[in-house]
Amino acid sequence: MQHFEKLYIANIEEVSKKVENSFLFCGKNWDFYFTKRDNKTDFEELENVKYIEFVDKKDFESFILSNQIIDYSIELDKSMVLYHG
Repeated sequence: MQHFEKLYIANIEEVSKKVENSFLFCGKNWDFYFTKRDNKTDFEELENVKYIEFVDKKDFESFILSNQIIDYSIELDKSMVLYHG
């Protein structure tokens, strides 16, 4: 699990290379999350966010049902979740 004081949501096609290199993951609705921002792009800012990965699908599903999540992704080998924490 990782904790972020701030995360940023932006269009991947509009961000600088520096921001692109801080890509964390893409959520279920194609929101792109970054750990850095620049002054040229419009960002939505999230505060006090935790990121967790799951290998076990049942653990992931249980976590989703019992927590208030921000977003998740099941596109890769590991399922990923963002939630306030």
